[in-house]
Amino acid sequence: MKKATFYFLITLFLTGCVTTPEKMKMLDEQNRNLTANLQTAKNRVVELENEKTELISTLKKQTNISNTLEKEKDVGIEETGNLRQNIRAFLKTQMFSFREFSQKSDFLDYVGGGLIDRKKSEGQNVTLVDMKNRIPDGGPLLGTWGYFTSPCAYSINILRKVNDEWFVVWQAGPFNAAGTKLQRFDFSVPVSSEKGDVIAYTFMGPVGVPYSRGTGEMLYVTGELKIGSKVLASKLSGKSDQRSYSIGVVGILK
Repeated sequence: MKKATFYFLITLFLTGCVTTPEKMKMLDEQNRNLTANLQTAKNRVVELENEKTELISTLKKQTNISNTLEKEKDVGIEETGNLRQNIRAFLKTQMFSFREFSQKSDFLDYVGGGLIDRKKSEGQNVTLVDMKNRIPDGGPLLGTWGYFTSPCAYSINILRKVNDEWFVVWQAGPFNAAGTKLQRFDFSVPVSSEKGDVIAYTFMGPVGVPYSRGTGEMLYVTGELKIGSKVLASKLSGKSDQRSYSIGVVGILK
């Protein structure tokens, strides 16, 4: 029994001596693989760090370029704004001089009733629509002239025909006329008119412009007009009166 146990231990010892080198070899191989993988990972980390550095450098360059472009844009906007203001100031000066010259030399085209003293004057809070004296040719309108018999305030409306209906496309005023005399008012900016446009005059209070009958087609409607509103021909009164008022507009028409 003792001999059997002894032989078993000797066998077990010899078996262990045989398998231990193989295991060590496997461990060495695994260790080399891990070392290689670790080195690869380290190399990749170095590459990523380099890429990060390059990206940061590129980002800084792009940021500097963006800041420079933004500054150039701001300068360009400021220069454009200054140029626009200078041009507007120059044009306003030229327009004022041209208006002064035009009024003194009667160079402007006048569209409206004759600027004379007439016998009749009545009505208040009405809009006069001049269906006879329509704009003959397109061009900029610069102001309004009228002969007044009493102080009054009025505004100008341009009516344009769209699909057989009249719409208010522009307004200016109010213009305050004082006293009994011929008066001229300039629009703050010229307005473009088209051939066939109709001019309407809205009086906020008494109508201080005289009229006569038999030579015109100045119709009227109660109340004020608004931009974009439609003016119905069926709502206009006074067609049989054939009124002509001493008021109109001026401009440079083709």
